[in-house]
Amino acid sequence: MKKALLILSLILVTGTASAHIEDLPDPGILPGNPFYFLDILSERIGIFFTFGDVKKAEKHLDIAAERLAEAQILAEQGKTNRAEKAAEKYQRRVDKALAKIEEAKKDGKDTDRIFETIAEAMVKHQAVLAKVYEQVPEAAKEAIQKVMEKSARRHETALEAISGEKQKEVRDRVKEETKDAEEHLEELRERGIPIPDMKKGRTNDDTKDNNENNNNKGKSKDAGKP
Repeated sequence: MKKALLILSLILVTGTASAHIEDLPDPGILPGNPFYFLDILSERIGIFFTFGDVKKAEKHLDIAAERLAEAQILAEQGKTNRAEKAAEKYQRRVDKALAKIEEAKKDGKDTDRIFETIAEAMVKHQAVLAKVYEQVPEAAKEAIQKVMEKSARRHETALEAISGEKQKEVRDRVKEETKDAEEHLEELRERGIPIPDMKKGRTNDDTKDNNENNNNKGKSKDAGKP
């Protein structure tokens, strides 16, 4: 069905994309195309007929990559609002993927491989988000930056969820697999793009929020004391 939709969109021409994004799928029909709803319907049907939490997580991750591809192309086309929404939908799909993996983990399934896949993807996706960040106007940069920060946190969340005895091994492997991507991210940071430190998965704002939450918890506990 996806192929049929893609052919149809190419015939229509308007609102279509070309496959030029490294490591991302060709999104085919883009938001704004009158037939885009068919693409979304196809995804929903695909998820409905995908069984098992791990398989569903993989499906959500595939769709997340497609939303990210849409965000990049829309940003290139100057369609800022749609690019921003696509980036936010990308992050929501990543969150859905992680939620499904957590469910699978609770059921005793082996989830280390898919957690590793997400951790690696989050590093590589940062470069695409950085490109979107550069292309959107100032008013939209904050929204894209938030997506970058959330993506960095999901990278660390995925790594921390891996079985204790395997975690170091996986961290080393992910680090090696994403070495080139990390070097590229460092170059982008030097250009002033606010890409979070993927090793920490946190920003200064995150640390501040956590400290405030901890202080509030402490106050709540003290409140009941004489």
